[in-house]
Amino acid sequence: MKPWLVEVYQSLHQYPELSGQEFGTCRRIKSFLTENGIVPDENFAEPAVVAMLRGIMGDHVVALRADMDALPIRENSGVPFSSHHEGIMHACGHDAHVAMLLGAARLLQARQSELPGHVRLIFQPSEEKHPGGALALIEQGVLESPPVEAIFGQHVQTHIPVGKLGIMSGPFMAASDDFTIRIIGCSCHAAHPEQGIDAIVIAAQVILALQSIVSRNTDPVQPIVLSVSTIEGGKKTNIVADCVTMRGTLRTLSEEVRARTKERMQHIVGAVAVGNGGEGEIDFEPGYPVVYNDPDLSAQVKASAAAVLGEKNVFAIAHPTMGGEDFSRYQQHCPGVYTNLGCGNAAAGISAPIHTEKFRIDLDCLPLGAALLAQQAWDYLCSL
Repeated sequence: MKPWLVEVYQSLHQYPELSGQEFGTCRRIKSFLTENGIVPDENFAEPAVVAMLRGIMGDHVVALRADMDALPIRENSGVPFSSHHEGIMHACGHDAHVAMLLGAARLLQARQSELPGHVRLIFQPSEEKHPGGALALIEQGVLESPPVEAIFGQHVQTHIPVGKLGIMSGPFMAASDDFTIRIIGCSCHAAHPEQGIDAIVIAAQVILALQSIVSRNTDPVQPIVLSVSTIEGGKKTNIVADCVTMRGTLRTLSEEVRARTKERMQHIVGAVAVGNGGEGEIDFEPGYPVVYNDPDLSAQVKASAAAVLGEKNVFAIAHPTMGGEDFSRYQQHCPGVYTNLGCGNAAAGISAPIHTEKFRIDLDCLPLGAALLAQQAWDYLCSL
């Protein structure tokens, strides 16, 4: 199946589309499914694609999910099938995820008469943009009628050699929340700062004070990232700024730490601003929840992966990542496992990380990823 998978992957890679705009990708996926005798479910709004492989035995349902959006990055990977869309690139491997899920669908369909249950195929748009495409699909009933009992997904990573798979049980990826802080002061001539309230000085104090949440208000063994990533304020060198807007991200692996940190941030922003004669407010844009890999399912996935890759090539990921993933939306409704699949090859120069202009994959990962997804679905249904 590898030549077909490579052809599918390269056709997707050449025509990347941003979050919410994946209509061309949607048409290609539907075409690939139809060509292989799999009928897409038209009850779900495009650009999402959903289909069901129905076995003849049992009523249990397992889901496999792949994301499909690209990033606003100008490709410089050097591959002969580079992006045809200027300034847009599949720099996160979602095209590989789609190809692998299509491959898994073919593998499972070939044994559909023996399939001990049903497999729902979910090709999801907008993973890269809050609130994420998973939420809309869940609201449309993608985990219902009949209900999905477990869900599996994977993400390619170049820091892992091709042929290996990393699994972590429990909290694996962080909850991600964006925030916007506004500081209001009073402008005046910069030669007479005592006549105004400098919003930039207040903003600087707020930034430093927020870091004390990490160093002094959070258990040292609890992972947390609090980053102020943008700051805008001031109009001219001889005018004290009357307003500053800052934006950033909060990443946590505990709902308790997440809630407590937000409360502390609100207090600090308001108190520091008022203490300096100004005003301050903070708004949060809730992001994705924590990706939590069910322990029992994780053990099952490890066994399934060992059957495909060999036991020595399946390893436990040592530490969670503070990156976010809206796969976690599905896990709030049914148990699931999200893994990291190796696509790197240092000897061949394939090592650029995701979300960079030079990102590319070792094509040998495509049939392995397809086989892994199919095996996980098969073994889950057989275990019931």
